[in-house]
Amino acid sequence: MSILTPLAVALGKTAGQLSRRLGAGGGTTLPGSLARRIAPGILSDLSAALPHGALLLSGTNGKTTTSRMLSEILRDSGERVLHNRAGANLIAGLTATAIADASWLGRPRASIGLFETDEAALPQAVAEVRPRLVLVHNLFRDQLDRYGEVDTVAANWRAALAELPPEATLVLNADDPAVADLGRGLAARVVYYGLDDARHATGAGAHIADSQFCRRCGARYTFSLAFYAHIGHYRCPRCGHARPTPDISLAHLELQGTAGSRLCISYPGGGMEIDLPIPGLYNALNGLAASAAALSLGVAPQTVRGALERFSAAFGRIERVSAGPGGAPMLIALIK
Repeated sequence: MSILTPLAVALGKTAGQLSRRLGAGGGTTLPGSLARRIAPGILSDLSAALPHGALLLSGTNGKTTTSRMLSEILRDSGERVLHNRAGANLIAGLTATAIADASWLGRPRASIGLFETDEAALPQAVAEVRPRLVLVHNLFRDQLDRYGEVDTVAANWRAALAELPPEATLVLNADDPAVADLGRGLAARVVYYGLDDARHATGAGAHIADSQFCRRCGARYTFSLAFYAHIGHYRCPRCGHARPTPDISLAHLELQGTAGSRLCISYPGGGMEIDLPIPGLYNALNGLAASAAALSLGVAPQTVRGALERFSAAFGRIERVSAGPGGAPMLIALIK
């Protein structure tokens, strides 16, 4: 650890406290920005000090819900989790989260770190945090002024993930062509997850797709199943490149309206059923992603199931309200 890191931690903590007391913000980013000016390697130092290492989770959609699911699973497994729950997912936010957890001398209180990470920030986060596991959930066109096209984002991710050591694990969505292809030729262990229940496909074609062309030869993919957009089962008719077989599969999914869904997940050596209390196909896939990451870390299946069956969505994601006194119940869902 750099001799400047404890000083930077103290500065960050002081800045966070002042920011909150003065009503100038929640202190979720400023402490990290200031501390990094004194000790640019502070995030690396604080991450390296975590006894059980750190995890990164990224993707266009579902980051907040999936990271909260995984955080609850890890807590139930006995970990003390450092997690940027406030959603500050740029490098300064990750740094501020680590500072808030550390003692004034820079020693971590948590046993493991879990950082929801912005798509553009993922390469730098991989380099600084040196994670033991990275989960990449999906990739869609979003904020083109910041990210550029999906191919640009995927190329930046690939370059960063190529630096992961053999002892690291990369958990990837097999149903997203751009994401699944990130696992090609890496030193790290790669675990794929995906949906195998064909009843939830919308048809044989991906009509609105951000990843339509083969990552190997450039031909247009054909989709035998399309769940939504380009998420589905795909194959290149020219070179044969296809969706990898998932190691962890959502073999059967029963959507139960606004009540939630029942997930039947298969994994090497077994399977489990989970009654997820939040609705929607997208939340079922978030639950699958969190389960895949947890199982890849060696968390017991019964712990995964118990945490997800008690899960409640983050504020603003799923809200149940009534339309006035005695009015009909309404459900407001943020699909992001």
